[in-house]
Amino acid sequence: LSKVTELKKDHPDYRIFLTGHSLGAASSLLTAFGLSQYPNFAKEHITVVNFGCPRVGNYQWRDLVDSSPNLTIWRFVYERDLVARVPPTFLLYHHVGHLAQMEEDGMLAYYRQNRDKKLSYAGAPMGWDIWPIVWIPGGVEKHDLKNYLDYLENKSMHDSNKYYIHDYEKLKKEDLSDDDDDNFEGDDRWIRNNRKRAKIA
Repeated sequence: LSKVTELKKDHPDYRIFLTGHSLGAASSLLTAFGLSQYPNFAKEHITVVNFGCPRVGNYQWRDLVDSSPNLTIWRFVYERDLVARVPPTFLLYHHVGHLAQMEEDGMLAYYRQNRDKKLSYAGAPMGWDIWPIVWIPGGVEKHDLKNYLDYLENKSMHDSNKYYIHDYEKLKKEDLSDDDDDNFEGDDRWIRNNRKRAKIA
C-alpha cells in the first residue's frame, strides 16, 4: 500500500492496474477492491485484468464489488478452463466483473457474468459452467498460463478484430421477454427455470 501511494505521489498520471493468473487472479480482485475503498485512492480508477480466476465470494460480495464506481474488472477465461468455474454456484459463490471468453474461433465479451436486460447485454452462455466437467483433465489443462500467453501473443496480437473484445454480446429477443431474475448466472437460471416449469406442470 505504501509503495502504491508513493508511486502515485511521484507520478500522479500513472493508472492503477492489477493482474494475476489462478490464485494470483483471485488475489488481484481482493487487492483491487481493498485499494478502491482506501481514502487515498477514492478518486482513482482501478482496473483488474486477470486470467483463469476462480470465484471468490458470495452474491453480496459480487454486488458490492460490481457496484464500486472506481473499479473495473475483466476476467479472461481460456476455453474450458476448469478453475474459472470453481467453486460452483451451488455453493453460493459468484463471479464479479466482466467475462472475456477466449475461444478458438474468436473472443467474446459478456457483461458481468450474468446478463443485464436493461442494457440488453447477455451473460455467460448456457452450459458455461458445465463444459469442463465433461472432460475434467482437459479442463485442468486449459488452465495452464501458457495457453493464455499463446492466445494473446499468437492470436490477439495478430488479429485483434477477431481475437480481442470490442463490444458485449447482446441478448436475443426471447431473452428480453422473459421474467427471470438477472442476479442468477446462466446455468443457475436454467435450473430455476426448469424447477418453475416442473411446479407449473
